[in-house]
Amino acid sequence: MFNMDFSQRVVIRSAELDWVKSPAGGVLRKPLEREEAERGRATSIVP
Repeated sequence: MFNMDFSQRVVIRSAELDWVKSPAGGVLRKPLEREEAERGRATSIVP
């Protein structure tokens, strides 16, 4: 779990993040927040 405390401001420098493979084949993403690994709420940047 990361970046799930919405009572605090968080700055994510997405340009500095590496692209990671998604479970969906051929999809890359930059995860910004996730409730649980591959389950629950998640926010990512996808190209």
